[in-house]
Amino acid sequence: QIADPANCDQMYESLVRIHTNFYKNKYPRLKDTSFTGVTVEECKLILATGNEANEVLFD
Repeated sequence: QIADPANCDQMYESLVRIHTNFYKNKYPRLKDTSFTGVTVEECKLILATGNEANEVLFD
């Protein structure tokens, strides 16, 4: 038994919007860089590799 069906429905709709990238599509990014100027691909490379690769990129 759900204690508050209206609240449950609201949470469900919020999760659906997140899952379907509603806000990503509603507010597209103008550029694919962050405030540091690093591209998405470079961020993924930094996060996916070992410490040695990270040191090379930041030297």
